[in-house]
Amino acid sequence: MNTTASPVPAVLSGTEYKIKPLSDQALESLGLWVRAHFLKSIRLSLKGETDPQIVQSTTQTGNAFALGIEWDNEHGQKCLVETRGGRARMLYESLLPTTPAITYNKCLELMKPEENEAAFWEAFDLANDLISGKEDLSKKKTTSNDGPTSEGE
Repeated sequence: MNTTASPVPAVLSGTEYKIKPLSDQALESLGLWVRAHFLKSIRLSLKGETDPQIVQSTTQTGNAFALGIEWDNEHGQKCLVETRGGRARMLYESLLPTTPAITYNKCLELMKPEENEAAFWEAFDLANDLISGKEDLSKKKTTSNDGPTSEGE
């Protein structure tokens, strides 16, 4: 993957940021994030469940299923593109090489205004289009805000 490509500018909330193509390390980080997001969703769904057998069975099934979730398969793409947390994580990974002080929480804030999201997708597509050979992710985007979004996921 050509991660030495020039960054693409994107103006988000009045500040110009430089969007870099996703590196192999960033893609690995996205894979870890989608698996953690999935597992946290399971834990949250079991909150208040009093039957230990249901908790154990659901947790074991979820752990086994999570091993197959990657950033580039159906479940990973859905998590990254259809949740604000996923989109913010993609923004975070795209900004980290040019903005080392950026935080995931700042990226969550930046993804709230619709115009920021459109500007991000435009720059993201330009930065990654020729390198990845992947489907144009911006065409899948939604405004859904489902699921956990904290950085540690």
